[in-house]
Amino acid sequence: MSRKLHLGCRKDIKEGWINIDIFDFGQEMVRDITKGLPFDDDSVDEIYTCHCLEHIAGMDVYFVLEECWRVLKKGCQITIRVPHSSEQEAFYPGHRSYWNEKVVSAMVFDYFEKERVFESYKQGKYQWKIIENEKHGNELFVKLEKI
Repeated sequence: MSRKLHLGCRKDIKEGWINIDIFDFGQEMVRDITKGLPFDDDSVDEIYTCHCLEHIAGMDVYFVLEECWRVLKKGCQITIRVPHSSEQEAFYPGHRSYWNEKVVSAMVFDYFEKERVFESYKQGKYQWKIIENEKHGNELFVKLEKI
């Protein structure tokens, strides 16, 4: 049976998924994802998050993506939907990070590949392949594959 995580689910509780949110909407798990994901390494087949990551600031965004990489099986993907930074919706109160194609590229190539390579204990551990990184309407759609 596949294990799929829906991070920041709010009231959009998906059947067949482990729905997670910091607030209780009646989902399976109430959890602050900036504190980590309570799953074993390489144990998740798919992750989906919609209008969640823009509420996370600074290095916590990287930590959450590191946790997603850790729990995903190799070759599996995370789908991310966030407001595009060129749109007014990106700057609503409560949004703490701003997303566009360049931000995603910088995170994947500059942080996860280059910067981590210099930390000897990591050796470029968190590597993603960008499958999709495009604006659709007022949103940025991102698909990253664990490599």
